[in-house]
Amino acid sequence: MMDFVRQYCHIIAYSLMGLVFAFASFFLIINLYHQSEVSKTYTYSANDTSLANLNTTLAHSKELLEVNASNYHGSLTEFQVSTADKYLNQCLIALDNDIYKEVSKKRTITILDVYELREAYENQVLADCYPKLLWFADAENQGFKNDYLIQNQNVLKLYLDDMKVRTNYLKSDILNNSSYFFNTNLSSNIIRHNVREGFYETLTAYQEVASLVEELSSWYHDEVGGGSR
Repeated sequence: MMDFVRQYCHIIAYSLMGLVFAFASFFLIINLYHQSEVSKTYTYSANDTSLANLNTTLAHSKELLEVNASNYHGSLTEFQVSTADKYLNQCLIALDNDIYKEVSKKRTITILDVYELREAYENQVLADCYPKLLWFADAENQGFKNDYLIQNQNVLKLYLDDMKVRTNYLKSDILNNSSYFFNTNLSSNIIRHNVREGFYETLTAYQEVASLVEELSSWYHDEVGGGSR
């Protein structure tokens, strides 16, 4: 009787081991397919101007901020002048982050590149730049007596609200661009399409923030360099 029980237990143990091995093999194969899926690429056209336009916006903003504020006697306090300069430059640094620099040099983009670019947007552009841009949009509470900022603070807040909404969309969308299914020609084409669309969606998010920084940099240049606006 004891021998029968032992044999029965051995059968159950070997069966469980077989199931575990089968599941492990299945998930290993799925992950190999998933790795192949993630490595699908999109090569964007050499005639595409999205990156060039974004780089031009960043370069223009940097030029606008190269202004001597030592002789300024306008409506801004010395603290507001120095803080505005510091915040706008920090936003440019966040936009021109290492991930963006690396991806912008490539002609072939993978879904991993898109994911990392979006992570950089959330963790650097939004986390570093959003509070600084909010400082400009909160003009009255920050004690500004500058007509331009006070008149445009509601518009700035709308832009900033859109930044947060877009970030939530980008986060949810990137999760839908990857799946644990076996590759087919159809799924490969869908993935390439998602890589392309995800890349341009993310660049659009970068461009919107960069354009807002450019607008504020232009205001700062005219205000500090030209006296008052």
